[in-house]
Amino acid sequence: MVRAAMLRRLRRLAITSLLALCCLVAAPLAATAQQSPFEGLPPATPPDQKTVTSNPSSATTDSGLDTWQAALIVLGGVALLGGIGLAIAKDARERAPVDVYGAAAEQHDADAHKHGRKAKVRQRQKQKAVRAARRRNR
Repeated sequence: MVRAAMLRRLRRLAITSLLALCCLVAAPLAATAQQSPFEGLPPATPPDQKTVTSNPSSATTDSGLDTWQAALIVLGGVALLGGIGLAIAKDARERAPVDVYGAAAEQHDADAHKHGRKAKVRQRQKQKAVRAARRRNR
């Protein structure tokens, strides 16, 4: 049984090593198949500076977002992150451990005081019996 498990592990190791070796050999072969990595790219064309528009109104400049658009995006992001935070906090409160003595602490204290002496006596008797049993079993 142990020998069969060792043989399976050895086979897996051999297969993994063989695959790693194939990958290491295949990568340089694929790299040498190309003459130049930039060979397939078309040559860059310089921008033509001679082109002038005859209609000045059609030459609009795009300066990006307006201020109100940027503010709207920021407010949307803040609202989204705030909503996610509130959802996480609500879920955490729902799944938090329940405090057993939180709401009924007064009742628990009253019961402990009323029955405290009897409970302590019973606990001492149990501990005494456990110690005696340990002495007997030595």
